[in-house]
Amino acid sequence: MDEKLTPEQIADFKEAFSLFDHDENGSISAVELGEVLKALGQNPTKNELTDMINEVDVDGNGTVEFAEFVILMTNKVKEISKQDEIKEAFDVLDKEKDEVISVKELKYFMRKVAHIKLSNEEAEAMIEYATKDKERKGVTFGDFQAIVEEMGQMNGSQQNNSNHNINKDDIQEENEDDND
Repeated sequence: MDEKLTPEQIADFKEAFSLFDHDENGSISAVELGEVLKALGQNPTKNELTDMINEVDVDGNGTVEFAEFVILMTNKVKEISKQDEIKEAFDVLDKEKDEVISVKELKYFMRKVAHIKLSNEEAEAMIEYATKDKERKGVTFGDFQAIVEEMGQMNGSQQNNSNHNINKDDIQEENEDDND
């Protein structure tokens, strides 16, 4: 299903684009893109920035023009929304609010929500599977997020962060309409 951006959303993206296009050449370099993402609370590595640019760099010039920027930022917003949803689910499980899902919390959730009564051994095995640090006796948010994403890939339900939902030509047309 194609997503249509509102004129207000395009105007917001245009404003953000112009703030980070420091040399006003109509494109954002990897360095400028890094500044955009840091302003949004992200901290991408150089390799991640290169990957992001390559993902949307239709003309292959190594920079991000406005239409490419809109595609990139729309994908990033979707990714952040997904992370927020995963965090909310983690917080529901983390009854003690100690940033770790314990055996006790997992057993409670499985009994109350899934109507499955786990033994301590079963809950411990599930936590051991989900936990990267085998010394820790619980699942951190990072562990939880990795498991949720793995499950999404196994089920084929994980959303693809491709630019197929947004048409670059539509963005350029909207942008040109603003300039008239």
